[in-house]
Amino acid sequence: MSIRTRHTSIFAILLFGSFAAIWACMFVASKTHVPDSIPKLFSFAPWAAYLAGALWLAKLYERTWKTIEGSVHADEHGIYVNGRLTLTRRAIRHGHPMKDGERTYLRLHRRAPFAAPYDIEVEDEAEARRLLAALRFDAQTSVSEFELRWGAGTRAQVLRWVKVATGIVAFVAPILLMRRIGENVAIPLWFASCLLISYFLSGNVVQLAVGADGLTLRPTFKRQRFVPYADIEDVRVEKEALYLTLADGSVVPLRTSTAEDAVTVEQRIREALSLHRARNVNAAAAVNRGGRTTSEWLAATKDRRATYREATVPDEELWNIIEDAAASPTERAGAALSLRAELDDEGRNRLRVAAGACAEKKLRVALESVARNADEDVLEDVLEPLEDRRVKKLSRS
Repeated sequence: MSIRTRHTSIFAILLFGSFAAIWACMFVASKTHVPDSIPKLFSFAPWAAYLAGALWLAKLYERTWKTIEGSVHADEHGIYVNGRLTLTRRAIRHGHPMKDGERTYLRLHRRAPFAAPYDIEVEDEAEARRLLAALRFDAQTSVSEFELRWGAGTRAQVLRWVKVATGIVAFVAPILLMRRIGENVAIPLWFASCLLISYFLSGNVVQLAVGADGLTLRPTFKRQRFVPYADIEDVRVEKEALYLTLADGSVVPLRTSTAEDAVTVEQRIREALSLHRARNVNAAAAVNRGGRTTSEWLAATKDRRATYREATVPDEELWNIIEDAAASPTERAGAALSLRAELDDEGRNRLRVAAGACAEKKLRVALESVARNADEDVLEDVLEPLEDRRVKKLSRS
């Protein structure tokens, strides 16, 4: 088995070399006088050389791989190659199977900025999913994070290219006008254009967290939104576009970098949706809030413990509700409350793992409070906000 990853040295040269080249081109533009006998077009020669070099390094980075050969296995701590921990689980953002020609890989995306992914060659997709389960990155026990963009279709593409053109003009204009307006004005304008370009590039970025209980959309400059799986009717892909259809009929358009990335996100969401639609409603309904006040709900979970045993509902069924991606927040919290009197250290750790897989903060705090055996007053405070939500329409406005 082998692991492949990108050469970070090439990326470092590309990144830091770009900054050095830009400053060099600005220095040449400000200090060099082009004689009238030389065509003005030649003043762009340094920029053309920089762009050609940057494109060449970018292509080299995409096509060059560093390969590690050896035996590979995984557990909840990370990836081991030849018995040595090579990649910790904490450093991994999410993973998914992928195809590259005739070969199958498990691609692991790392959390560090600009970090190249790790590709583990496997026999088939089933082996890739076994590795993900060993890492506890399956749909039930983990939160997968993806960077997407708002909007899809022709209108979004046109708007994107208008922003790109505006950014290029704002970036180049201060440099071309440097001799006329002076360095004291041109350099601040150039930095302002860099901020404008950064805003254009990140303004429509949205971080998508696919958890065990639903999706969290975190736009760069707007408030985050949580969408429980019960509110998602369907998810579909068209090339690089990903469309979420909600129960109220509204559609949330998102865009990925490539068609392959769109399929990866769709598969991850569909896996969670399939868990939602295969749920056991009867057992979950027995532990939810059921329209009661928080104090009544807490008291009922105390008194019901014997009832659960008489109804022959085992503890593992309650754990299934806690760890069920389809269960509502009140069902999952109610199941945890029903188990709290008999939780040992192993059970508390298991409950913390379930809490860590929740994308929604309120439910995560509630489960963590049960896990640490918080008193009644604290439990009432953290359980009070939990309820079965209605669909909220998502939009960019």
